[in-house]
Amino acid sequence: MLGLLKIVTAALLCARWLLPAEAAAQGDTLWITQLWPAVLVLWAWYALRMPGVRIRWGLCDVMLALVIAGHLISATIVLLTEGQKRAAVNLSWEWIGLGIGFFLLRQLLV
Repeated sequence: MLGLLKIVTAALLCARWLLPAEAAAQGDTLWITQLWPAVLVLWAWYALRMPGVRIRWGLCDVMLALVIAGHLISATIVLLTEGQKRAAVNLSWEWIGLGIGFFLLRQLLV
């Protein structure tokens, strides 16, 4: 199971590098973003079944969470006021996916 999680995480990371970043605002890369929470659920299921798995959380994770929170707050402000609402929603999902990807890399690469 752990090997499969590492392979899927590496595949999603490589797919992110191979697609243009400009497509994120249009929603062309949301399929990658929607696979990250699925991989997170699989990792959580694996972590609950294995007694020795612990969550690695450090200062770098906190700083990244603050950056993601800032983007989510900005997207909320755009949704409540004027602006490109679709791009704001798409990019907020992209940031959530990137945060999950970073978290999974920290957990899987020991």
